[in-house]
Amino acid sequence: PTSTILHFALSDEHNTATDCWIVLFGEVYDLTKLIQANIEKAESRPLIEAAGTDVTYWFDSVTREPRIKVNVHTGEQ
Repeated sequence: PTSTILHFALSDEHNTATDCWIVLFGEVYDLTKLIQANIEKAESRPLIEAAGTDVTYWFDSVTREPRIKVNVHTGEQ
């Protein structure tokens, strides 16, 4: 429930490269400084696009390892 509430709050704010927050496993992270320090790197693009959302589905719920490929519509590998 908390993640859902935070997700809605984050989606209205904190959803740009200059104000980039995400939710991961129920915790909120402000990635703004990291993004700004690495704005030119391709690795920053997915985080900027996901700003203001819960990215937990990017990771395996048991191992917490990153999934290799995730369907953005279903959250499945």
